[in-house]
Amino acid sequence: MVIDDSFLARKIIINLFSKNQGYEISEAGNGKEGLEKFKKICPDITFLDIQMPVWEELNVLKKS
Repeated sequence: MVIDDSFLARKIIINLFSKNQGYEISEAGNGKEGLEKFKKICPDITFLDIQMPVWEELNVLKKS
C-alpha cells in the first residue's frame, strides 16, 4: 500500500513494485483515506508519506 498526497510519488513507488512482480498494490492520496483502506485490506507493507494535508503520518500510525 502507498499513502502519499503526491500523485507522482505514488506512481513512482507503484511502478517500482508492479512491473511483472505480481504484487497487488493499493493507494491513497491522504491519511484518512489510507487508514480506511489499510483497515480493509491489511497490507503486508505500507509506504506512508511523512507530511500530508489530511491526517499526517503520526495520526495515521496512532489510529492503525
